[in-house]
Amino acid sequence: MIFLTQTDLNRLLKPELLLQITGGDATLLDEAERAALAEVRSYLDGLYDTDVIFGQAGILRHAMVVQAVADTLLYHLFARVNPHSIPDLRQQRYRQATDWVRAVVNGERSADLPARIRNAEQPETDIRYGGLPKEDLSAF
Repeated sequence: MIFLTQTDLNRLLKPELLLQITGGDATLLDEAERAALAEVRSYLDGLYDTDVIFGQAGILRHAMVVQAVADTLLYHLFARVNPHSIPDLRQQRYRQATDWVRAVVNGERSADLPARIRNAEQPETDIRYGGLPKEDLSAF
């Protein structure tokens, strides 16, 4: 596993159920974690330094980010088994995780995450200005 630990998942799901869902395939679990990390990162990447956030290990990791990634991972694993019968708890936890991440990005919640440091040479916007030279339209 990349960011999450087995203990993180064991807090949310019995190990035997996780084994049953993945069929004991560690590669499947790693790929699902990569997808969950990419999803959570895609929300946070514009405002926060995701390399620092997801580069932390152990107790240095932000607890709510760990929770969001774990809930996203489990939701997608259950969806893989049968997308039409995802347990209500998994759907609710996934919705809460994505709602929390969106609220943090929108400034509705505070998460104490490291902000992305902008390079002074890079423009913050992609707005261009200017135009064609002014034409004399008095003849019309």
